[in-house]
Amino acid sequence: HVVTLSGFWIDQTEVANSQYRECAEAGVCQPATTCTWGDPTYNDSAYEDHPVICVTWQLAEVYCEWAGGRLPTEAEWDYAARGPQRFDYRWGDVFEGMRLNFCDVNCTNPERTDSNIDDGHARTAPVGSYLDGASWCGALDMTGNVWEWVADWFGPYTSGAETNPTGPRSGDDRVIRGGSWYDDSDFVRADHRHPYIPRDYTHLIGFRCVVPTE
Repeated sequence: HVVTLSGFWIDQTEVANSQYRECAEAGVCQPATTCTWGDPTYNDSAYEDHPVICVTWQLAEVYCEWAGGRLPTEAEWDYAARGPQRFDYRWGDVFEGMRLNFCDVNCTNPERTDSNIDDGHARTAPVGSYLDGASWCGALDMTGNVWEWVADWFGPYTSGAETNPTGPRSGDDRVIRGGSWYDDSDFVRADHRHPYIPRDYTHLIGFRCVVPTE
């Protein structure tokens, strides 16, 4: 369906551990030190420039508000990743395994489908590592590395034209987009959307923020 959006700035990269720590040290954000699945990297100095993980939807929202923004709507995220051409991946319609961090030869997922590519990382990569995978507007890591929370509740799209859609008014799951280092080439498609329990926090999900300009 046709969507019209007001102007906005979107973070060029996913929020890193070092950035999130500033919010925690300010007494606003809860330190990302535990996971319901996987291991947090928040307290590991080797992961300072990696995306913060093990954050719930609400914790991500709190950080974005503290930083002067908010979580992107799903429509904003989709437009920043896919552009007016609505690409399948952030660079185009053909998968290219060296442009992102996904489940390659280093991955521990037993269901991986791509074992001949080495993107250089077994799990998360430092934010902004794959410059050749930038989206049409210069946003990095919108495919792979970690899934990203968006503002919307999960639900079907409407069929009619919309301006600044924000998704259903309520629901059980929030939307995550972009795929992660644990996912194969199908799951990291830029058009793939997935429901996730907003109170859950795993080593596969991070986020980025937006600031409206209008």
